[in-house]
Amino acid sequence: MDNITMPVDLGKFAGVKDFLTQEELIKYKKTFSKTYKASQQKSKRTHCYYCNEPCNSFCNSHTIPAFCLKYIATNGKLFHMNTMVDIPFLKKDKGVNEAGTFHIICRDCDSKIFQDYENENNYDKKPTTKMLAQIAMKNSLKLISKRELEDALYDEMTSKLGFPSSIGNFKHMVNEMDLKEYIFAYNKAKKSSLKPFDGDYYIYTYIELPYRVPIAFQGSVSLICDLEGKVINNIYNYNANYEIKNVHLCVFPFKSKSIILFFVENGNKRYSSFFKQFKKLSHKEQLKVVNYIIFAYTEDFFMSPELSEDTIAKLTKTACKSTELVSLNPFTNGIDAATEHFSYTEMNSIPNILSEEYQIKEENDEA
Repeated sequence: MDNITMPVDLGKFAGVKDFLTQEELIKYKKTFSKTYKASQQKSKRTHCYYCNEPCNSFCNSHTIPAFCLKYIATNGKLFHMNTMVDIPFLKKDKGVNEAGTFHIICRDCDSKIFQDYENENNYDKKPTTKMLAQIAMKNSLKLISKRELEDALYDEMTSKLGFPSSIGNFKHMVNEMDLKEYIFAYNKAKKSSLKPFDGDYYIYTYIELPYRVPIAFQGSVSLICDLEGKVINNIYNYNANYEIKNVHLCVFPFKSKSIILFFVENGNKRYSSFFKQFKKLSHKEQLKVVNYIIFAYTEDFFMSPELSEDTIAKLTKTACKSTELVSLNPFTNGIDAATEHFSYTEMNSIPNILSEEYQIKEENDEA
């Protein structure tokens, strides 16, 4: 799944502590850490992806604007996917500085090319085309970084950990197809950010809430089906000519409001039926859909530690959907099983943390 932003699918490791001794867990953690560091080194670039200038120290770039993360953090900490699945060799919480970061552009570029969309003062009205292009560019860079790291990680797992070469080769093939799409989207976004034209991107949904939600998300998501179960993206179609089409989704919390944004690049008609259905829903139901998509389809969301253990527990099953998908057999189940897997019926049975009930009140802010 191209919208999963961890270096490996977390679902493969969920529950691992239940069948390993403490000594085995320590060994497992050390092995994974060593393999991951080797993969990072192998995939490390020598030049900035944006300006192509030599770079020794890459910027710690945030996918989500840092100001959004700070508005929902408690003592500088945030909950994330592993707060739910509790994989023993990953942190249960993250600091703001390490939340949703990647490292393929230089500090100079990072400080300049995202200035418009990362300025919270620019959200007194709908984002401009330039801001949308910057969001799309950042999303593409994160996905490119992830796929490059994954390629190196699969090589390390095959050569050092006995990972089946057939699976590794298959993953490389899928990654290569994904990378072509991400690079194309990145180049288009870069061009638009430098010379924005109305119509480069289309905003399907812009919702402003008069309160601060306890979650932040920014990413490019490939939905499998619409609200009526019709296929949007057949993720099991490996024909080189078939393109997975993404929609950009942002949930940005501010001090006393929040913004939810759905948009696509010009020419992307794949989501027309979905948003026709979406716009017919009540405001409350729309928030439920967005809430469900974040937890069912993505992993790179960040939440306020003020959310209760009960709320987190009730969201965990849905949050594992994207990782459980890897267990579906594409040759026997295929897209029908995936469509059923991501049915929106579950959205009514989980806490909707985008609703006013879960807002972060200003009196709870740190002094």
